[in-house]
Amino acid sequence: MGTTRIKVIDLSAGEVQLKTSRKRAERGLSPEEIAAAAKKTKKVPKEKPQVVQEQEAQQPVTPETKEESTVEAPEFERPAKEWMRKAKVRSKKYQERLSAVNRQKFYPIEEAVELIKKGSYSKFDGAVEVHLVLEKPAQASFVLPHPFNKTEKITAKTEPKFPIIHLAIGKVSQNQDQLKENIAALILAIGTQRVKKAYIAPTMGPSVKLDLKL
Repeated sequence: MGTTRIKVIDLSAGEVQLKTSRKRAERGLSPEEIAAAAKKTKKVPKEKPQVVQEQEAQQPVTPETKEESTVEAPEFERPAKEWMRKAKVRSKKYQERLSAVNRQKFYPIEEAVELIKKGSYSKFDGAVEVHLVLEKPAQASFVLPHPFNKTEKITAKTEPKFPIIHLAIGKVSQNQDQLKENIAALILAIGTQRVKKAYIAPTMGPSVKLDLKL
């Protein structure tokens, strides 16, 4: 009678499977029955999927490198569209009235006033504004010959950081002579020798360069 061999299929089951086989042998089970019972009760542990992480050929993240990565790029290194100021788009009405003005010409006050009255396209009675660029900061008080509101005496002074004056001196509805005299009163109060450039413009409409020869 030959020797019966018992093949242990999986040793990874541990001592639990061996103890079970011994108990069944003690109960009088044949080797074949023990092997068959072992196949039924054998539990193959499920292999957990191994996550393979690729190591990047980069410097490990440290508090120093993490801090550097969160620093915002300087403004000049950002895309141009994020920080470059977009050109102001003018309306069709503005473009139509601008075509009547020679941007290179310095107009006498009387002609300039006529242009801005025609160039104003606001539905309300817009203001007539004077913009002066001076040699240095200055201030002057004067009386408007033809006041457009209750205030007759006006103080004109430059902005804190720039030698520029922006001042309303009348309404578009006023006649040309009144606007002309108001503009002349402002320029004379400041002093023509202090003024480098002068412009007048309506609230809504193109500006016109002034000839300072009064």
